[in-house]
Amino acid sequence: MTYSQADGSIRHPTVSLGGLNLKWGNKGMARLEKGMARLEWFPDVQEYHASQNGFQYYELPSSVVLVPFHSMNAANPGHLVWDDFFSIYNLLHMFDLTDYELLLMRYVLQDNERGLWASCDFTDEKKKNCKHIGEVPSPLTGMDENSLQWSTTEEFNFVPNVPGQSDLVCAANALAGLGSLTDHGFRKAHGWVPEDYNFTHNYGRGGLFRDFRNFVVHNLELPLNPVPKIGPHRIVFSVNSSDIPSRVEDFQAQMELVQQHVPSAKVESYEFKHLSLKDQVAIASEAAIFITVCGGGAVTGMFLPAGASVILFYQERGGVRGGRHGRNEPTNTPAMLDWDLFNSITHLSVHWLPKTKMNEIEEQMAFISLIRYELKLIESRA
Repeated sequence: MTYSQADGSIRHPTVSLGGLNLKWGNKGMARLEKGMARLEWFPDVQEYHASQNGFQYYELPSSVVLVPFHSMNAANPGHLVWDDFFSIYNLLHMFDLTDYELLLMRYVLQDNERGLWASCDFTDEKKKNCKHIGEVPSPLTGMDENSLQWSTTEEFNFVPNVPGQSDLVCAANALAGLGSLTDHGFRKAHGWVPEDYNFTHNYGRGGLFRDFRNFVVHNLELPLNPVPKIGPHRIVFSVNSSDIPSRVEDFQAQMELVQQHVPSAKVESYEFKHLSLKDQVAIASEAAIFITVCGGGAVTGMFLPAGASVILFYQERGGVRGGRHGRNEPTNTPAMLDWDLFNSITHLSVHWLPKTKMNEIEEQMAFISLIRYELKLIESRA
């Protein structure tokens, strides 16, 4: 697509190679706009002079689609799935390329500046933590680490099999531009500040979230079954799902309550960060109810089967302005992190419960009533 302007010049619309993070703007809009500008991209036309043997290049198979992308924060499981994987799937879905083999290449900024805040190139520790991108089975490709190693633009080293021949590689199919395809877009964050609740970004995406869920489950060679109507129903607790002290929760009291008041259910608990990606999705895909504290660690709940229930505990006064670390300004408002995403997942029943009073008797009885009600709904569905 091009635009012809009044002066006769041609303007090309650009795209953002990665998702956009409003926290780049903690020190003002100028910083935010600068961060966005660093991801602005349009392909360059490269001049190449044909040799005496004619114009030569290597070509990827026509069944492959190449996707260069900038990872916003792949070290965090929630950001990896929702800002990278979901956005890439969204792009594939838009152009009807979900059946193609996927070749991913993480883009490393080369503007002689420090990597963007929280991104894979922000610190040496981030670089190390992000390396797991290429060390686990890809939920977008179904390939494991032995059949595909994800490259970055800096690690990619193509050597022609005939010395002196062309080093060009052509991709008949390629996609780029994650921008606002993430779960939060470019006008809001994840729920830390009151303004995040003024509008929804994921309205009408319920079918897309379901398709993404099924796409991942299928690529990991797991069954695509709805939640079983007949028990014993699996009730899964995601314990200690965050490294943030205020969000660390072992759910011991809640598990004992469920075992006491819903004895027919099968109660399970996992620290999902210690499990493989495939094991995490496998457990979630067979659960009737998934219970967790909201945040990036709650991402596993997205992969429950259709008809299942997710219960997220949130901090009633956990909101902060300016980020979650360092010089934060408490807002004393709820921090229902990723509420926009979870409330837009239409194949699941989603509930939010306050964390501060979760061990008070009234809240505990309300929790048990909710569990019983959700199981009754599951068993009564045609």
